[in-house]
Amino acid sequence: MNKYSYCATMLAAILSTTTMANASSLAISVANDDAGIFQPSLNALYGRQAADRGDYTVGLFLGYSHDLTDASQLSFHIAQDIYSPSGANKRKPEAVKGDRAFSAFFIPDWSGIH
Repeated sequence: MNKYSYCATMLAAILSTTTMANASSLAISVANDDAGIFQPSLNALYGRQAADRGDYTVGLFLGYSHDLTDASQLSFHIAQDIYSPSGANKRKPEAVKGDRAFSAFFIPDWSGIH
């Protein structure tokens, strides 16, 4: 499966599930940091310094918060980051195609005011 069909599948899955959620707060964030030709152009346009993000490539964050009472809230956060050679690092001889390290975590959180 190529990168574009994978992204389209993930986006369709996320959008189809968000319509069924009854949440006080729902947050979705998808990031693609593969520099390519667009990110350097945007950095120049907005006057930002080009950041060295190492081999960070893609990130996904999903957050859900629900008010249990007027003074308490239950939250769940899921995040996944994928690292692979990105930008100019792809052209280095030590870059291995398909070698993608990743990190993921799930955090439940209950907060209440007494």
